[in-house]
Amino acid sequence: MVLSVGVGEDVSFDLALIEKYGCKVHGIDPTPKAVAWVAEHADNENFVFHQCALSGHDGTIRLYPPRNPDHVSASCRPNDHTVDDFFEVEAYTLRTLIKRLGIDKIDVLKMDIEGSEYNVINDLCADPETLEKVGQLMIEFHHYYSDFNTTMTSDAISKLREAGFSLNWFSSTGHEMMFLSAQQLKSAK
Repeated sequence: MVLSVGVGEDVSFDLALIEKYGCKVHGIDPTPKAVAWVAEHADNENFVFHQCALSGHDGTIRLYPPRNPDHVSASCRPNDHTVDDFFEVEAYTLRTLIKRLGIDKIDVLKMDIEGSEYNVINDLCADPETLEKVGQLMIEFHHYYSDFNTTMTSDAISKLREAGFSLNWFSSTGHEMMFLSAQQLKSAK
């Protein structure tokens, strides 16, 4: 099972996983443009969409829309990529999403959540019972946004390593990273 958080207007990765592995993908994104786009373009019975956000806490969060009207992603903090206006959305921790979706294990957790990844990682690393249900993490870090920084990313990587995840790949930009859990590494050998 794959949890793809922050789908925006591109589910090609999700649909490729479904085609290759026959898996179920739960897409998560609360942004209005993403909701409208998915309703029109993502017609696959194994892709299940949920209009909510993944967060470090249950409740509501504020999201700030992108300054460029052609973009879709909203950030959890105002920054040089966003406008100052915000909208509020329902948000859940991974623990709560797992319960709501009725799942036991997440093979891949992909997050492209415009800065919210730092709060989610803090919450996950403080909740080892939930974190051990995740085999692989694919994360886009947003330390290049004005309200975040590389120290936050370094701290997040350290916390994930301490929690038993190994950094196995990163992009040439240093924004996208893949981590494998200790259990995933053992089964790969």
